[in-house]
Amino acid sequence: MLIPILDSSRNKIKRHASNQKRIRYNPKAKWYGKTIVKISRWYPSSQICSECGHQDGKKSLEIRDWTCPICDKHHDRDINASQNILAEGLRTFHTA
Repeated sequence: MLIPILDSSRNKIKRHASNQKRIRYNPKAKWYGKTIVKISRWYPSSQICSECGHQDGKKSLEIRDWTCPICDKHHDRDINASQNILAEGLRTFHTA
């Protein structure tokens, strides 16, 4: 199973904290037969339709759900983002 996590920021303290989390999660992931894959922090996961792949552009944080203008699929922002993060993690894993 793949566990994608977002890349750390450019702030050294946050990067260090993220590295510590990765160090802590890697043995746990290995124990359960999982793999942790890091994706870019800037990946536009909430802007892409998880159904057809259309990138609809930036949305304000107040927008919690939206409908894709191409495939008419209605998305909850967080669920759609999580599906896109998983897909990007799988894509990154298989191309590496």
